[in-house]
Amino acid sequence: LRFGDSIYLLPEGHNAIMAFAGGEDSRAWVETLDREVGMPPNLRDCQWRLQPPRQYEESKKLQKTLKSSEWDDGKKLPLPAVPRPGENLDVLAGEIVKQNKLNPLKMDAVRDVLIGLRMKREEQDGNKVEEERQRGTEIRFGSAIILVHESTGNVITVTKQRALENTAKKIEVTPEGNACSILIIKPAFKTYAEGTTITSGDLVTFQSKKTIAASHYSLHMSNLEDLQNDRHKVARALKVDHPYIEGGQEINGVSGDAR
Repeated sequence: LRFGDSIYLLPEGHNAIMAFAGGEDSRAWVETLDREVGMPPNLRDCQWRLQPPRQYEESKKLQKTLKSSEWDDGKKLPLPAVPRPGENLDVLAGEIVKQNKLNPLKMDAVRDVLIGLRMKREEQDGNKVEEERQRGTEIRFGSAIILVHESTGNVITVTKQRALENTAKKIEVTPEGNACSILIIKPAFKTYAEGTTITSGDLVTFQSKKTIAASHYSLHMSNLEDLQNDRHKVARALKVDHPYIEGGQEINGVSGDAR
């Protein structure tokens, strides 16, 4: 496997495939197929692209600024446009304060937001350059990656929220991702060592590089009877109603190396 490759993720021992089609809760699903079916009806929604890890430091700083500064006096204003190169941030901040009738004391907070937006854009541009630079680079066991949904460009992300399975973490497919989107590819069994080349058909696990509550979390298929027995719930989530799809499970995160 190489960075830039598109793959399909099939849980071991099931005629099933991981899919995503949007939805309010941004949850990824495993759709289980009729045992005689070899191709899902929504194949495009099942494609994931292997990309190198992204930098999220400036994005994290901006989120911290937005949470702590109340730059918009609590008016829930949309974020300003990203400042153009060379644009005077003091002048721009003053215009935003005046146009939105903000407290003049918020001038510095607005300027900090503008700085954060500019730095985040530069970080995103750098990520794009790095993705192009690493395209075609071989991926081995132990490599860090992110999983990008081919149709939407959204990113698999481990969250702190509880999944439908009470002991697991919710996995979301988010527009940009964050540090919890960076996953380490590990062999499912110890017959392969880190550094070994990965080929199509190998059994792998994806484990978060960042810890949440002192634990790493691996992508995992739930085992909820009500989901498997109610094919319509998964069909609604995946926006497809086809007799080939018999049911499904959520993709969640479990502590450790469990598959």
